[in-house]
Order: sequence, then C-alpha cells, then structure tokens
Amino acid sequence: MTLTQPCLNGRNLLIFPEIADRELNDLIGKFDTGFVNIAKEMFSEHKTQVRFYPIAVNRDRRMIRLGDSIGFDPKKNFHEEKQRIVRELEERICEMI
Repeated sequence: MTLTQPCLNGRNLLIFPEIADRELNDLIGKFDTGFVNIAKEMFSEHKTQVRFYPIAVNRDRRMIRLGDSIGFDPKKNFHEEKQRIVRELEERICEMI
C-alpha cells in the first residue's frame, strides 16, 4: 500500500505491513496495524489527513493493481479507526488478487 501527503514533499511512502509468519488467508499475510500510527502523527503535526491505497501483486498473472484510497478519520476513536483501515485494506487487496 502507499500513502501520499504534501508533508512528504510530494513523494509516496510505500509500506509493507504483512507479518511474515502470520497468514490472513492463502492470498496474503495478516497486517501489523502499527503503520496506521503514521496517519495519527501526520494529522497531529500537520493537520493533514492521510489516505492509504491498497496495492495487490499477483505474480502468477504478472499483474499489479492499485485500489481506491481509504482515508484516516482523526475524529473517530483511534483504535477502532486503525482496525477499520487494516480490515478494509486486507479485504480490498484480497478482492483485487
């Protein structure tokens, strides 16, 4: 997944959140939720709302797909928002594969 923000000087940040030894299913590994902390910090420091983009890589089909963004909502409970973002990213990536 990637995220893009003006605070990164127009650059994207590529994050690989999969936990190496924990499978979500036969397609992808379970995600570590820690990467969502970036969104909390970016909002706290720069008042910028981070958007995460799911990216699915299918080696067999030689395909890379970029999904629609998922925005972080700083007004919601952080723990619940973190779980929502991770769940949506995992689901969308599985659908794209």
